[in-house]
Amino acid sequence: MYIDKVKVGQNIRKIRKAKDMTLKELSSNICSITKLSNIENGIGEISLDDLEKFCIKLNISIQDLLPKSEKFFLDQSRVAFAKIEDFIRMGFHDIAESKIEKLVDDEMLLPLQINYLKALNNYEIRNYHSAMYFLFEMIKEKHSIELEKELISKAFNLIGIIYNKLGDYSSAQEMFEKAINSSTNKQWTNLVLYNLVVVFATKGQVIDARFKIGEIISSHFPYQQKIRYISTILDVLEGDYNQSIEKIFELRNEFFQLKEFDSFLRTIIFFIYIYDKHPKIFNNYLIEVESFILDMSEIKRIPENTNPILVANLLQTMTLHFLKQKDLKKADQYLKLAFDLAEKHPNESMNAITYYLAAIIHNQSESDKETQLVYLKKALKQIEFGQPSVLKGLILYELAKIEEIKDSYWKQAADNFFDSMLINNYFNHINLSMLMPQMLY
Repeated sequence: MYIDKVKVGQNIRKIRKAKDMTLKELSSNICSITKLSNIENGIGEISLDDLEKFCIKLNISIQDLLPKSEKFFLDQSRVAFAKIEDFIRMGFHDIAESKIEKLVDDEMLLPLQINYLKALNNYEIRNYHSAMYFLFEMIKEKHSIELEKELISKAFNLIGIIYNKLGDYSSAQEMFEKAINSSTNKQWTNLVLYNLVVVFATKGQVIDARFKIGEIISSHFPYQQKIRYISTILDVLEGDYNQSIEKIFELRNEFFQLKEFDSFLRTIIFFIYIYDKHPKIFNNYLIEVESFILDMSEIKRIPENTNPILVANLLQTMTLHFLKQKDLKKADQYLKLAFDLAEKHPNESMNAITYYLAAIIHNQSESDKETQLVYLKKALKQIEFGQPSVLKGLILYELAKIEEIKDSYWKQAADNFFDSMLINNYFNHINLSMLMPQMLY
């Protein structure tokens, strides 16, 4: 961004004198007295680093030194930026894209603002590769203007969220820590601290998660229900099940009243998580879960702003649960609901598990190899190309089992892998990441 060095120099002198500081005092440990004198007279170049150091000594922000025209530009760009951000969050991605291009032509946005909005738009449509491209473009250089610092912190935060979604929790933690170091206000710092709490909780690091919760200033954080929910999950990880159930019931009602349907669904999945660990104690809560799903048995009744991946996870989890219980009738009941959802969102990778479960249920109920092959191949197509995963290994195993007759060492190895996965419950559809509420950005 262009800065009028004459006006900035005049403002430095004016504020310095108002604070009764000498040239020597202000220039100390920053530059020579001569250089500062030249800067104040508008004949010397000033770097953003030096400008920031002067601001720290004068106890002002860089924007206080800018001419009114530049302040007006920054205010206007903030307003335009916020409007496009709202369009993106509401799902109007095409409109947001066209508005970004228009503001680029009108030179109403800073390059960092443009890159962040493009990254956010790509993130919302789950195009993580493109989102990462724009975000890494943002953090290449050091920035000193307050608005730019805000954007860099937002960039680090969004990179952390993407890493978390991809299961790279160490990289996510690193990015959130960088976002905190770049943060310019307490409210934003709290938000990033919350995301760091989610990472630690997902990794099962209870002490670290509780420590970060303690750093969040409650007066600057409006999402207290989410913090209480994560704290309850931490209680469960420490073995406190009985009181946790009661807390989750209270939070479930609060989330529903607040129309936080994403978090509400996660509390339902939480009950299944508890059931799998203590089936005798928590059998009544599984009935609660079944009752809820039956009430919303028509997918059309699910609120529009609910994450379809989360709904699919819930239905797939119930299908898998009853499949393990050898209750094929109930398993098939939930699978049909998952198929309804797959029809509404045909291109989602989440459908891979639905088709895989369909193949397993079909094998146990009818043993029709042709139909099994169709489902397994559909499942394989839904997984991103070249992406290794336990699910992909299981699908390939089932395909090999149908098409390969010889009892080779490869087949024995695959049999051993498959049996050990089921016996040790490694392929448990419910994990801590599924229980965690959405991250904030």
